[in-house]
Amino acid sequence: AAALARPMEPAKDAPSMSRRPSPDGPASQGEAWLLCMASAAEVEAVVATKELLRHSPPEGMPADGPLLDVQVLRFVREHGTSARTLDRRFRKALAWKLKSLPELQAQVEQSRSRWLAASEMPHGDWATSHAPVGMHCGYS
Repeated sequence: AAALARPMEPAKDAPSMSRRPSPDGPASQGEAWLLCMASAAEVEAVVATKELLRHSPPEGMPADGPLLDVQVLRFVREHGTSARTLDRRFRKALAWKLKSLPELQAQVEQSRSRWLAASEMPHGDWATSHAPVGMHCGYS
């Protein structure tokens, strides 16, 4: 239990929080997790990409905070550290999400009163036509 109470140490090559390149000055305490998870190059790529995204925020972009940080960090690890490439691909992914994914709020409202059938889930009609979905009651 004592080990869990200790704060996490930053990665060896991570910049100190006072030297972190950020347009808002030193990183807030809420951004400390990024320094623990990412290398110095990854932190710089996340900050540079967020600056490009802030310049002209795309529709559907999460509020600036840990959610945006971890999403951009995932893109850094997947596509490299070029901020321009990351900006372009992140915008493309957000546009695809807005166009392709169902509206979550409608499902949240439906699921409050009952358990949704498989066909009522996102892309449920398509999924149920490709895989048998049923319920097994009783002993195996």
